Amino acid sequence: MDRRALLAALAAGATGGLAGCSALPGVDDVGSFGADATDRATRTPRPTPVGPAVPEQTIEVANDRNESVYLTVVVVAPGGDEASASADDAEERSDSAPDDESGQSATPTAAVDPDATAATDSRTVFVDSATIPAGREATFPDVLRTAGDYEVVLETADGERATHDWRVTDTFDGLAVGVGESVTFRNAVRCGPDCSLSVGGDSGDAGELPLLGDGSGRWYSPATLVVTNPTATDREVGLRLSLRDETLFDYRYVVPAASQLTVPASYRSGAYDLLVTPEGSDPIDDVWRVPEMMERHVTLGESVALGCGRATAELRFRNGDRDRRAVAVTIRQAGERLYRGTVNLEPNERQTLSPVPGSGRYEVSLRSDSGSQTTETWWACPPHGPAEIRLDSAGQLFFRQELSG
Repeated sequence: MDRRALLAALAAGATGGLAGCSALPGVDDVGSFGADATDRATRTPRPTPVGPAVPEQTIEVANDRNESVYLTVVVVAPGGDEASASADDAEERSDSAPDDESGQSATPTAAVDPDATAATDSRTVFVDSATIPAGREATFPDVLRTAGDYEVVLETADGERATHDWRVTDTFDGLAVGVGESVTFRNAVRCGPDCSLSVGGDSGDAGELPLLGDGSGRWYSPATLVVTNPTATDREVGLRLSLRDETLFDYRYVVPAASQLTVPASYRSGAYDLLVTPEGSDPIDDVWRVPEMMERHVTLGESVALGCGRATAELRFRNGDRDRRAVAVTIRQAGERLYRGTVNLEPNERQTLSPVPGSGRYEVSLRSDSGSQTTETWWACPPHGPAEIRLDSAGQLFFRQELSG
């Protein structure tokens, strides 16, 4: 990617995309057991625009595509020349490319050198790059600590670009960005149950969240409740989370339009009872199983939908038999049949089937014309990868699903 050209385009005001829209062809967050998808570099201090102080602002970018994406994030304050002087420095610091196609991160860039920026009237306040593997996310911390109006520019190694007008206030602590068939930008806040969007409730008897682990499982990030409002109006919702009849919290929130609330809940394995009470809608009772679902997503759209992150809804078939085989496939969720079909496989043939559009827990029943059959639980969400269905040389069916790396 030519970062000199990117910064020069910013200086000329040629950002080439609609604010809040995407020029990227192709969004949700993706959970994982491990650390962030990319390692971050230590950043050089940078000039801060004058304005009221706000909480440290973080940009999280989730890759909803089926392949790795290498992109650069630039944040620009209004006014001033975007600095040909700082462009040289930014290019020297960040002229790296993806290491390879394995999903490993390239060396992240550092922020613009404050001396080079101060020498001009530069208002480019942040530049950084990363490779984000498919289905993973990268976190860009400490982007800003000053309120104001900014422009965010995302550009891929292929020159695709999207822009967003970002109003930074003390209500939120960053942006949640999804890159898929389109690009979504949402104000985001990550906090405890009594955060800035709360309108009251009870913190329960469990103490401070996230709940500490019990030694039965270990992971780097807590199981997290993610509430997204993709609509153009504010939405009120009640959330109550319990484990073994002990209430962890019971709060109501007003989630602003085009925003996302994230509540880190627990490091402890178990089946959590989640009660979602949207204003004007019927309550929804849900069982949230951790660590099978490291994130539970509540989307406050025209109707309320529950999910578990980016859908990994692929069934990958491989026929190891010397004969042609037909496999009947039936997908159910909560007793409702969602899909019925047949996959025909030539000897040694591989096929991929995506029978459901959303993430979640499904029951998949498989029956081969060889007589082999099985019924399995299929988790179509992170941290689980695509499910593999193999026929051996005797026509026997095998189902396997592993955690994604």
